[in-house]
Amino acid sequence: MSGRPKILSKTKILEAAVQTLNERITFNAVARRLDVTAQSIYRYYPNTATLQAEVARHFLERFEWREALDGSGGSLRTAIIAFGHGYRGWLMETRFDPHWLDREKVRGTISNEGLIQFQKEVTAEFKRRSGDWGISEEVAVIAGGVLFDFLYNSQSLDSVRTTDMPTASAGPDAASPETDFFEISLEAIADRVSRPPSETMGPSREAE
Repeated sequence: MSGRPKILSKTKILEAAVQTLNERITFNAVARRLDVTAQSIYRYYPNTATLQAEVARHFLERFEWREALDGSGGSLRTAIIAFGHGYRGWLMETRFDPHWLDREKVRGTISNEGLIQFQKEVTAEFKRRSGDWGISEEVAVIAGGVLFDFLYNSQSLDSVRTTDMPTASAGPDAASPETDFFEISLEAIADRVSRPPSETMGPSREAE
């Protein structure tokens, strides 16, 4: 490092961390991109986990999931499918690799803090809309949990990122050369959680 001291800010550090996403996000890695010392970053972020959580929030905030639900119609099934489609579009637009969150979680950091908060917000929104969908709040909460389990399942994410989607230039009749497992799985999940409780949870028990 040479010349005049670099002017740092939380915004600049976050931008550098976002660019470091495919690596392990550490203060050293971010500092190299900014041509500063790792020590100087501590003035803005107390530890690496806090910065990692900020990166997660940065990407999650770009997922306009409420808009997806608003345009989903009046049923739980269409809401789940709309949410899944929005999720897929968000991944393709941002090129964010959710496996990064899994790796950080395995390494014992709290970088999935933003993800946990995001799940709470979505669950609360599902609960709030339960009356519009004609279901109980309990069913709405369960549906939200099932949806999250699906979206963060590694096989589903591989399908989201690797399935070849038709491009606009290919024309409306163009078909994907690969089976769209994400779409198939998403519709299966939507069908499963949209069934009446008696079908989803088995026959009700008679009063003893």
